[in-house]
Amino acid sequence: MSICHSFDIEIAQKHGVIGAVLVQHFQFWIIKNRANQSHFYGGRTWTYNTIAALAEQFPYLTQDQVRRAVDKLAADGVLIKGNYNSSAYNRRLWYAFADESIWLPCQPHLTNLPATFDESAKCYTDIKTDINTVKKQKHKRARGDAPPVELPDWLPADTWSQFIESRKKLKKPMTDHAQNLAIKALGKLRNQGNDPVAVIEQSVINGWSGLFEVKNGKNSSGNPKQRQRGESVVEHVARVNGFVRSENGEWI
Repeated sequence: MSICHSFDIEIAQKHGVIGAVLVQHFQFWIIKNRANQSHFYGGRTWTYNTIAALAEQFPYLTQDQVRRAVDKLAADGVLIKGNYNSSAYNRRLWYAFADESIWLPCQPHLTNLPATFDESAKCYTDIKTDINTVKKQKHKRARGDAPPVELPDWLPADTWSQFIESRKKLKKPMTDHAQNLAIKALGKLRNQGNDPVAVIEQSVINGWSGLFEVKNGKNSSGNPKQRQRGESVVEHVARVNGFVRSENGEWI
């Protein structure tokens, strides 16, 4: 049986056909997650996937086409990106609608809906939503949750996950509010000429809970030490800070 993909014509006119198809996809999974009371962070319901996994669901699209369409939806203010991965090595990205009142106009009760459900099926507003779900959602919104964590384009999600994981190991986990403040501080360091990835790797290697100017690294006032050919960012930061790799591969 073939899978049927569909899209809204008005959305396609504003955000492109691929963008409209992806909006339909995200609407389906976010509505399902909301009904299942899962992936609710910062006042929004989220869904997650890697670009590669998304592209596999649309065999007529390439990964680059999917990536460009997702980035355009984010730039147009339709989607926002976040990072709620528990592992620093997980490269999946999280997505939510910037304004759920616009993009989730119809929210049927889809609890325990099988993944093979036809995403193109019509949405019937006369389906009763579980009253307990509504009450819990209202309670979460009334608590004044912090704004969701939105990663800027210059900050790789996997790099930020490394910092989040490092903070957990230091027994200093970060709230959404703390993450937003840290990203703001990281942006200031970036404006001063520091490489955000190098800043984060420096903190991870040294076991720091904060983010600081890269020591002896490339910044607006110092004389930068150039990365050697084939040297990774981690190796570069370790070298300029005097670390060496032991026989078992650890930095000491």
